[in-house]
Amino acid sequence: NAEATNRVFTLYMAALRAKRVGLDKLNFGPDVTEKMLKDTLAAVEGNKKTKAAFEKAADIYNEYNVNLVNFAVQTGAIPKDVAKLMLASKDYVPFYRARTDGTVVLEIGGAPAFKIGNLKDQPYLHELVGGDKPIFDVFTSAMQNTAMLTDMALRNLATRNTAFALGEMGLLKKGENEKGIGIHKGDGPKGASIIHFKVDGENHWANVNTDAAGVPAELLVKGL
Repeated sequence: NAEATNRVFTLYMAALRAKRVGLDKLNFGPDVTEKMLKDTLAAVEGNKKTKAAFEKAADIYNEYNVNLVNFAVQTGAIPKDVAKLMLASKDYVPFYRARTDGTVVLEIGGAPAFKIGNLKDQPYLHELVGGDKPIFDVFTSAMQNTAMLTDMALRNLATRNTAFALGEMGLLKKGENEKGIGIHKGDGPKGASIIHFKVDGENHWANVNTDAAGVPAELLVKGL
């Protein structure tokens, strides 16, 4: 039935990934065992019709994920070199977790963990982060991955464009002898008037000074 097919296909995708990079690198938790994944592979590969259908579905799933990652690259949210590592194989399985400091990261075995956002500024991410299940089913995972990466990409695009527009209008604070429009590379300081964004995957920041235009900088930054 559909529920059983969904479960087996989900384990099949996880098994392919584990076979290539090792189960220990995937952080699936103790409920997903080596034997479970091996049994799944054996069951699928022992049925030609099922194997053909699953391989076709896996190709569609991976192509969709490739396009999501490339979209994030185009908006400057993910560096090209990180995306290259993420997409180096056709067994992309995204895995999201919240760290103790509230940072939400995307983990993929074989690629560096990548920050998606933080729970303090984006509390709705609570609903999208792993929870107590070692693996989401593939359809839930696809929707979760779409929500995470799309939010990150569009948020970065909006913040970056706003920062450069404010800079062109002279509404970013600059040092006494500083050249440019007030856009800086790096992590930058924290503060109510500071905005953070990425350009081609690199961290940038700016200090907003919109008070003169009648808009409190803190309000504008909070809106972003």
